[in-house]
Amino acid sequence: MTDINKYRLELRELAEQSLKINSKVTSLLEMIDLDLASGNGVSAKLDTKKIKTFDVQLEDIRKLNQERQKRNQHFPGEMFSDPAWDIILCLIEGYIAGDLTTVSSIYKATKIPYSTVLRWVGTFEARGLLLKKSDPGDGRRIFIRPSKLMLENFNRWYADRYRD
Repeated sequence: MTDINKYRLELRELAEQSLKINSKVTSLLEMIDLDLASGNGVSAKLDTKKIKTFDVQLEDIRKLNQERQKRNQHFPGEMFSDPAWDIILCLIEGYIAGDLTTVSSIYKATKIPYSTVLRWVGTFEARGLLLKKSDPGDGRRIFIRPSKLMLENFNRWYADRYRD
C-alpha cells in the first residue's frame, strides 16, 4: 500500500469517527434539552417553544394518521403494514403536541405489537433518529423523542411531498 492510499484510508477512518463523535455530542445536547424540558421526568409536557424551524403543524400529522386509518378501512391492514412509519408519525405528533412519548404510548396509539415498537425504537436510536431517557421517577418508563436529525428529515420529506 502506497503512502497516499494509507493516508486516504486513515483520513476516511478519522472522518467516520468524527461523524460518530458529532452525532453523539448532538444526542447528548438534545438529551440535556429533554432533561430540562421534562423537569427530570416530573412534567408531562415538552417545551414546544424550542420548535423553531419545524414547518409541519399538528393538524398535518393528524391528517396523515387519519388518511392511513381510512386506507386501512378499505384494505386489509397487513397490505400496508409499515410500523416504522407509524412510529415516526406518532413520535412527530407527540413532539409537536409537546407531549413526552413513551414506548407504551406508541404501542397504544399505533396498535403495533410492543416487541415491534421496541425493535424499531432500538433501530431509530442506533441511527441517531431518536433520543431515549429513563424517567427518574419510574425506572421502568423511558421517554423517547425524535432527534434533530429525524425532525430535519421529516421536514424535508414533508416539504418535498407535493413539490413535483
